[in-house]
Amino acid sequence: VILFRLKLLNCNKIVLAPRGELFPVSLSFGKIKKQVFLSISKFFNLHGDVIWHSTNIKESETIINLFKNVELKMVEVLANNESYLIPKKSKNSENNFLRIIYLSRISKDKNLPYTFKTLMKVRSKVQFHIYGPIEDNYIWNECLDKMKKLPKNITFKYMGGVKKEDVRKTFSKYDLFFFPTYNENYGHVINESLSVGTSVLISNNTPWRGLDSNGLGWDFSLEENDLFVDVIEDFSKLSSDDKYQKRKDVLKNYKVYTKKENLINDYIELFNGE
Repeated sequence: VILFRLKLLNCNKIVLAPRGELFPVSLSFGKIKKQVFLSISKFFNLHGDVIWHSTNIKESETIINLFKNVELKMVEVLANNESYLIPKKSKNSENNFLRIIYLSRISKDKNLPYTFKTLMKVRSKVQFHIYGPIEDNYIWNECLDKMKKLPKNITFKYMGGVKKEDVRKTFSKYDLFFFPTYNENYGHVINESLSVGTSVLISNNTPWRGLDSNGLGWDFSLEENDLFVDVIEDFSKLSSDDKYQKRKDVLKNYKVYTKKENLINDYIELFNGE
């Protein structure tokens, strides 16, 4: 950006996509250094000549509140939904338990400890598997401590990381994706889960809203923990045939929910337009 301002960078414009990093909850992590940087940026009007790219109304409002008079264009995230895995009935579908997956980075902002807080209240049989790199040892140790207190009806296992090309295949093995994140600008893992018919149970801190009415899952405030518990309990009561039918319904509804006309053209205009 500095080189661009000094006319030393051979380009017509700079498009800056914060991807949720300016939301208050994101700025609260590493708060001091971020406040210092933003203060310097605003004092020197460092980002005065860039075009801000927001992906939803909430992010547009956040950018404007921080930087006031800016050139901003809102274009939603283009979901990678060119192909779909056809859901198949699991070989273990007759087992009398609900298969829940958490797949993401293990860090403070992803809020993994909340899953254990919720499962402590669940009385149905649940198999809970955790995937993702451990980026915050403090959070992981907190989870390990909570694991020891889980009731006997909850079985759990840390499965390690997942290769990018195996993410969808991994999601397809589970009934429910539990993701109580503090903040997501988009949530690609949510998209990947739904793209194979796996329902999602998430916080309302993402752009994926109204999931229940759209037949895709549930999005609740983190303050309403009992609602998360109720969903898991009700889902657990479904027969294997009902779970399989729900997977097919989710996949069908996902294709409708994510269909965005002219979104590719909006991106072309964002980067090529004057």
